[in-house]
Amino acid sequence: MGHSPALNEQYLDWKYDRNPFPEATALYLAVSGDRVVGMRGMFGTGWEFATGEVIALAQDADVMVAPEYRGRGLYRAMDIAASATMAERGVSHMISMSSNAANRAAASRLGWTKVGGFQFARRRVRGWPFGPELTGRVDGALRRRLHGSFLGRGQFHLFDERAKGRLPSGSFWSGTRVDPESFAQVIDRSPQPRPIHPLRSPEYLSWRFDNPLAEYRFVYSGKDPVDGYLVLAKASPWHVWIVDMEATKIDVARDLLTDAIKCSSRTALDLWTVSTSQNHSELLEELAFRPLPPNTSPSTDGMFMVRPTAVGDMSLKLNGYSLTDIANWELRMISSDAF
Repeated sequence: MGHSPALNEQYLDWKYDRNPFPEATALYLAVSGDRVVGMRGMFGTGWEFATGEVIALAQDADVMVAPEYRGRGLYRAMDIAASATMAERGVSHMISMSSNAANRAAASRLGWTKVGGFQFARRRVRGWPFGPELTGRVDGALRRRLHGSFLGRGQFHLFDERAKGRLPSGSFWSGTRVDPESFAQVIDRSPQPRPIHPLRSPEYLSWRFDNPLAEYRFVYSGKDPVDGYLVLAKASPWHVWIVDMEATKIDVARDLLTDAIKCSSRTALDLWTVSTSQNHSELLEELAFRPLPPNTSPSTDGMFMVRPTAVGDMSLKLNGYSLTDIANWELRMISSDAF
């Protein structure tokens, strides 16, 4: 995972041992002698349907196979084991948000169905010599030097300095403090036009934002009641992800995005647009967010996929809704473990 063993252990504990949907959570290891040569994870995610029912789906993650063991069927074996376990536990479907093209190709041969890509938009840095596009063109030594410079203190260092206290529109920058109760209040008062959307109860959000590998910042609009929120996640020294946002009105969304932009003069902002409404698409265009072509970076090459768990079950409907119609899903970056 590219982190210290201690931090990796905390991450696996958060994701698998403390997951609020243990029935949809499992971790599989492929072992040769006393060596682990493969790993495949399924972690529980909650989805709320227009009917009000909350259903746990197993989302694939943490797929690793030692180079010398690739092409020997380990991925297939772990996928079959995962689907069998989930079927036994009553979990009807597994989902994937993988950005790994090789994994997607293998999954397609195992009964996974492609639903659609995620579609990224980016507001680029203006008047700044560096940007996300540079990350793929610098060697490791230079990248480490840059990370060790003022850039490496993190783009949130700049955000935190610029956003002390109240923001230009009156929004409130709370830093690292997540307020799940306020999130839930905003969601309850906001339209949810798509019939399948991520669960965002206070309990689930408290767990979701406790990811030890991620660093978030939270912005709220209004108080008593809160009218909107925006969540930022660190991506690289050059850009930040907008992983979630909800607003009771379009003007509130405009204020939240404008404040994020004003605090990020040296930072590009990325977000998913696959589930963006027409009003929000026009707002993003107004604020100079532009679509990113596929394959701009590994993260922009993601594909949403779904698979029934029971052997011989080809059903791709749940609660009367087609799971292969991307228009039925409210997909946000926070729905993926990559952010």
